[in-house]
Amino acid sequence: MKVLPNLGAEEGLSPSALPPTATEAVRAFLWLFGPDVEPIDAARPAWPAALGPPPQVPLFDWIEGEACAWLADDAAQRRLRATGAKLHLPDPAVVLRVNDKAFAQRAALHQGLLPTPLLGHVEVFGPEAIEPERVRRCVEALPAWVGRDWVLKPRHGTSGRGRVRRLQDVAGSAARLRQRGGAVFEPWLRRIEDLSALLFLEPDGRIRWIGTTRQKLRGAGIYQGSGGELGVDGKVRSGSAWDDALRAAAILVAGEVSAAGYHGPLGIDAFVFEGPDGAPLLRPVVEINARFTMGMVAVGLLLQARRAGVIPGPCAWIFSMEGAEEGAQVLRLGEDLRLGWTPLQR
Repeated sequence: MKVLPNLGAEEGLSPSALPPTATEAVRAFLWLFGPDVEPIDAARPAWPAALGPPPQVPLFDWIEGEACAWLADDAAQRRLRATGAKLHLPDPAVVLRVNDKAFAQRAALHQGLLPTPLLGHVEVFGPEAIEPERVRRCVEALPAWVGRDWVLKPRHGTSGRGRVRRLQDVAGSAARLRQRGGAVFEPWLRRIEDLSALLFLEPDGRIRWIGTTRQKLRGAGIYQGSGGELGVDGKVRSGSAWDDALRAAAILVAGEVSAAGYHGPLGIDAFVFEGPDGAPLLRPVVEINARFTMGMVAVGLLLQARRAGVIPGPCAWIFSMEGAEEGAQVLRLGEDLRLGWTPLQR
């Protein structure tokens, strides 16, 4: 299978232009595709010995076909088509539409999934609407329980890159945000847990559920790792008290995504935050990723470790990209990649 690891595509980066810190992320992503992977613009990665013998097939049974990309946008599909591969990927215009943070906001509103205290305080800016005075009005309208802490996020972007959090920076960032499709304004909340739901959508609308995870993020939203629980039933869950609510919301949103014409891997970011009275509230739809995610990569590697018997049973697990020695048992997958696990009581 020909695979384009275009992890920086939302910022317009080619694989060759990725920062050095993304090297291990690219390698781990390519491990998902088994021994027959043919990377484009990247080296074929050696399988990590810590996960046992190399698998003979992709790590998920829904990975199939002749070609794939991290984000199947127009540039990626043109690059894959140039190799002679037959593509069974969604329309790139649909990928662009669904991967827009504005789509996530509209889907959350349509499904009644935006928490009541946030209604009226999350706003989508079109490319030509980004101006300091309009952002100032949004800031001044924030309720007292939020204060004046906020963020302006590019509609097409990842890993917290390109965010604006000060009014004096809006004018200087406007041109860049326009190039990224505009922006979404929202309060910067006191997060308690960062979560994600992982799915695969078939072309006929069927949903293949992958699981839910906790996310480890730096304060600016930069991904550091994922974790959760692997149950006796082999299912991957976040271990959060909000897990059932997150799954129910993800299924609803997946229906909206499918109706828009998208099929393929899908990640939905969520978080639990401190509400107006101090009680925790779930925001189950923050961003929709119409692509592979590192959480998906982490779960694929976890399940392969379980199949190989490297992890012998149900466990609490954590995947780290920063070399932290996590868990009672730690599998070193690379210079900074770790998969730690602790057995769960049966």
